Amino acid sequence: MDELEDNQEQELQLEARNVRNSLLYEFWKQARSKPRNPSGEFVHYTDYNGFSGIIESRSLWFSSVRDMNDTSELSEGKHLIFDHSQPTKILNKNFRAVEAVDPHLYERIQEDFNSRFFGDEANTFVSCWSDLNPNERDHDKLSMWRGYGNNGKGVAISIKLDELVSLPHMQDQIALVPVFYADETSFLDRAKTCLSAFNTELTSMEKDIRLRQTETIILAFQDLCFFLAITHKNKGFEEENEWRLIWQRNRSPFVLDGFVNQHPELRERFHLPICKSMSKDEVDHFIIPLESLMIGPCEHQSRVSQVAVNLLQRYDYSYPTFLVDRSDIPYRPRL
Repeated sequence: MDELEDNQEQELQLEARNVRNSLLYEFWKQARSKPRNPSGEFVHYTDYNGFSGIIESRSLWFSSVRDMNDTSELSEGKHLIFDHSQPTKILNKNFRAVEAVDPHLYERIQEDFNSRFFGDEANTFVSCWSDLNPNERDHDKLSMWRGYGNNGKGVAISIKLDELVSLPHMQDQIALVPVFYADETSFLDRAKTCLSAFNTELTSMEKDIRLRQTETIILAFQDLCFFLAITHKNKGFEEENEWRLIWQRNRSPFVLDGFVNQHPELRERFHLPICKSMSKDEVDHFIIPLESLMIGPCEHQSRVSQVAVNLLQRYDYSYPTFLVDRSDIPYRPRL
């Protein structure tokens, strides 16, 4: 009997996954079609403390979306979807299409949409990366050092994030998504396309599947609105070529690793142990799959580079096999 119940549960889980994938297919198709640099590497800019923290803890740290440089990164897209889902607006037809399929389902989706409107901001944590090719030194940009690399007193690390998120304990927990730089009209067109595809899949779904997977459908609709919002950004930032690692507290078994004191106030951050599924011995010898490291355009660049090399060697990274590079941009002290 237990084996039969286990098989039925597995079948329901597989069905739920298939339903979710079909409803979100258009969004992920657009995400996967986003042009990528041929190296497969993504770059993350951070200060010296951030870099040493990553290496020493063998972990990545995600900031709350409320603490990002632009606090409207999520809320702007959410507000656009909400405002334009109202009667006479461009997305209203897409929202009401669910009602034509199942009025009760539509009511549930509306309730959940309203409750998650602000909840997503409290539960979403992001690690920001740039799709810039280190092999071509595309990431050695003064604007990026000033904006995200502590004005040059920092580093840029590169990782093949596809390999990272494919680790068994990260699948279905961490999402890797591109940022779409657009004005309001283009964003709404993208939202309309994805919501229309959602409704087409929902309409063609067999009734018994729809009834069994009601919660999956509701969650998929909210996730679609969330992903549309979190991947929207003003066109003025287009040179960043940003991609985001996303973790949501209310959707994951990982435990948030407390609070971090970042003077003058406490800020919540998510600590992602990349080696979570490994044994103690494996963790002690695990190294984050860094591809390269660039030292920013700072004073005493050679000294900083040597300190970085020493830190990497202490944590089992080899040198010069592991490439530590320096920015070509001349150091200019701020007066």
